[in-house]
Amino acid sequence: MARRPFWLLGSRECRRYRAIGIIYLITLAEFIILHGKSYYLAPAYPMLFAVGGVAIERIFASHLKWLKPVLLSAMLVMGALFAPFVVPILPPDKLVAYMRAIRFQPPCTETSHTAALPQVFADQFGWEQMVGSVAHVYHDLHPEDEKRAAIFCQNYGEAGAIDFFGPKLGLPSAISGHQNYFLWGPRDWTGEVVSVLDTDDEDERKLFASVQDLGPNREQPVGDAFRAPKPHFPLPRLKGQRSRVLAADKEMALKADRFRLSLEWS
Repeated sequence: MARRPFWLLGSRECRRYRAIGIIYLITLAEFIILHGKSYYLAPAYPMLFAVGGVAIERIFASHLKWLKPVLLSAMLVMGALFAPFVVPILPPDKLVAYMRAIRFQPPCTETSHTAALPQVFADQFGWEQMVGSVAHVYHDLHPEDEKRAAIFCQNYGEAGAIDFFGPKLGLPSAISGHQNYFLWGPRDWTGEVVSVLDTDDEDERKLFASVQDLGPNREQPVGDAFRAPKPHFPLPRLKGQRSRVLAADKEMALKADRFRLSLEWS
């Protein structure tokens, strides 16, 4: 992989594309120094594969023709060996056993991920069950509270699950401060009542006048076993201090830069 940008830099024929190699090496150095995640550079590889393919083809055409079948065989063997890590061809329990058998553990792409399954598979379990738990809590609220309640999620995965599975269960759109959900703001939340998905209610008790723990969320068994190190988390119902800044000014509630303020202001 590393030879491709260097071939771009050294070859006269690739002079017009030399900027691609320079950009890649600078970006790679930045991610190494700043401890960026391994997949951040993924969009750069298709063009590097194309360049590397041209370079390797010329080497085999002129000097190492006998290596072509060897290289092809190696590609097929390695592809078959690692296919279960990128294509869901094995059930979860068999994939975990397979990983142990070949003594290979994919690198973690998230610091909080401790599940046995690779995250690309582990994160596919439990979402509909989680939303079902949230819906049970939401519809168990007092009718007046249910009309005013928002559902606050800690990350875009939880919020996206609420938005995807929630409408058929009568749930409102989720709110969150994570990534693009921050830009969408608190929607039409009044700031009075909110159900929060969290591992504990320590922060919420500092911010709201009252907090009621409405029980743990329970994911499906596969999710418990393979996906979440903390598969149970409370769904507290919160009542805002005074009317909160957002309840006092509906126009202000539409501004994304006020969203953080609505959660921290007292």
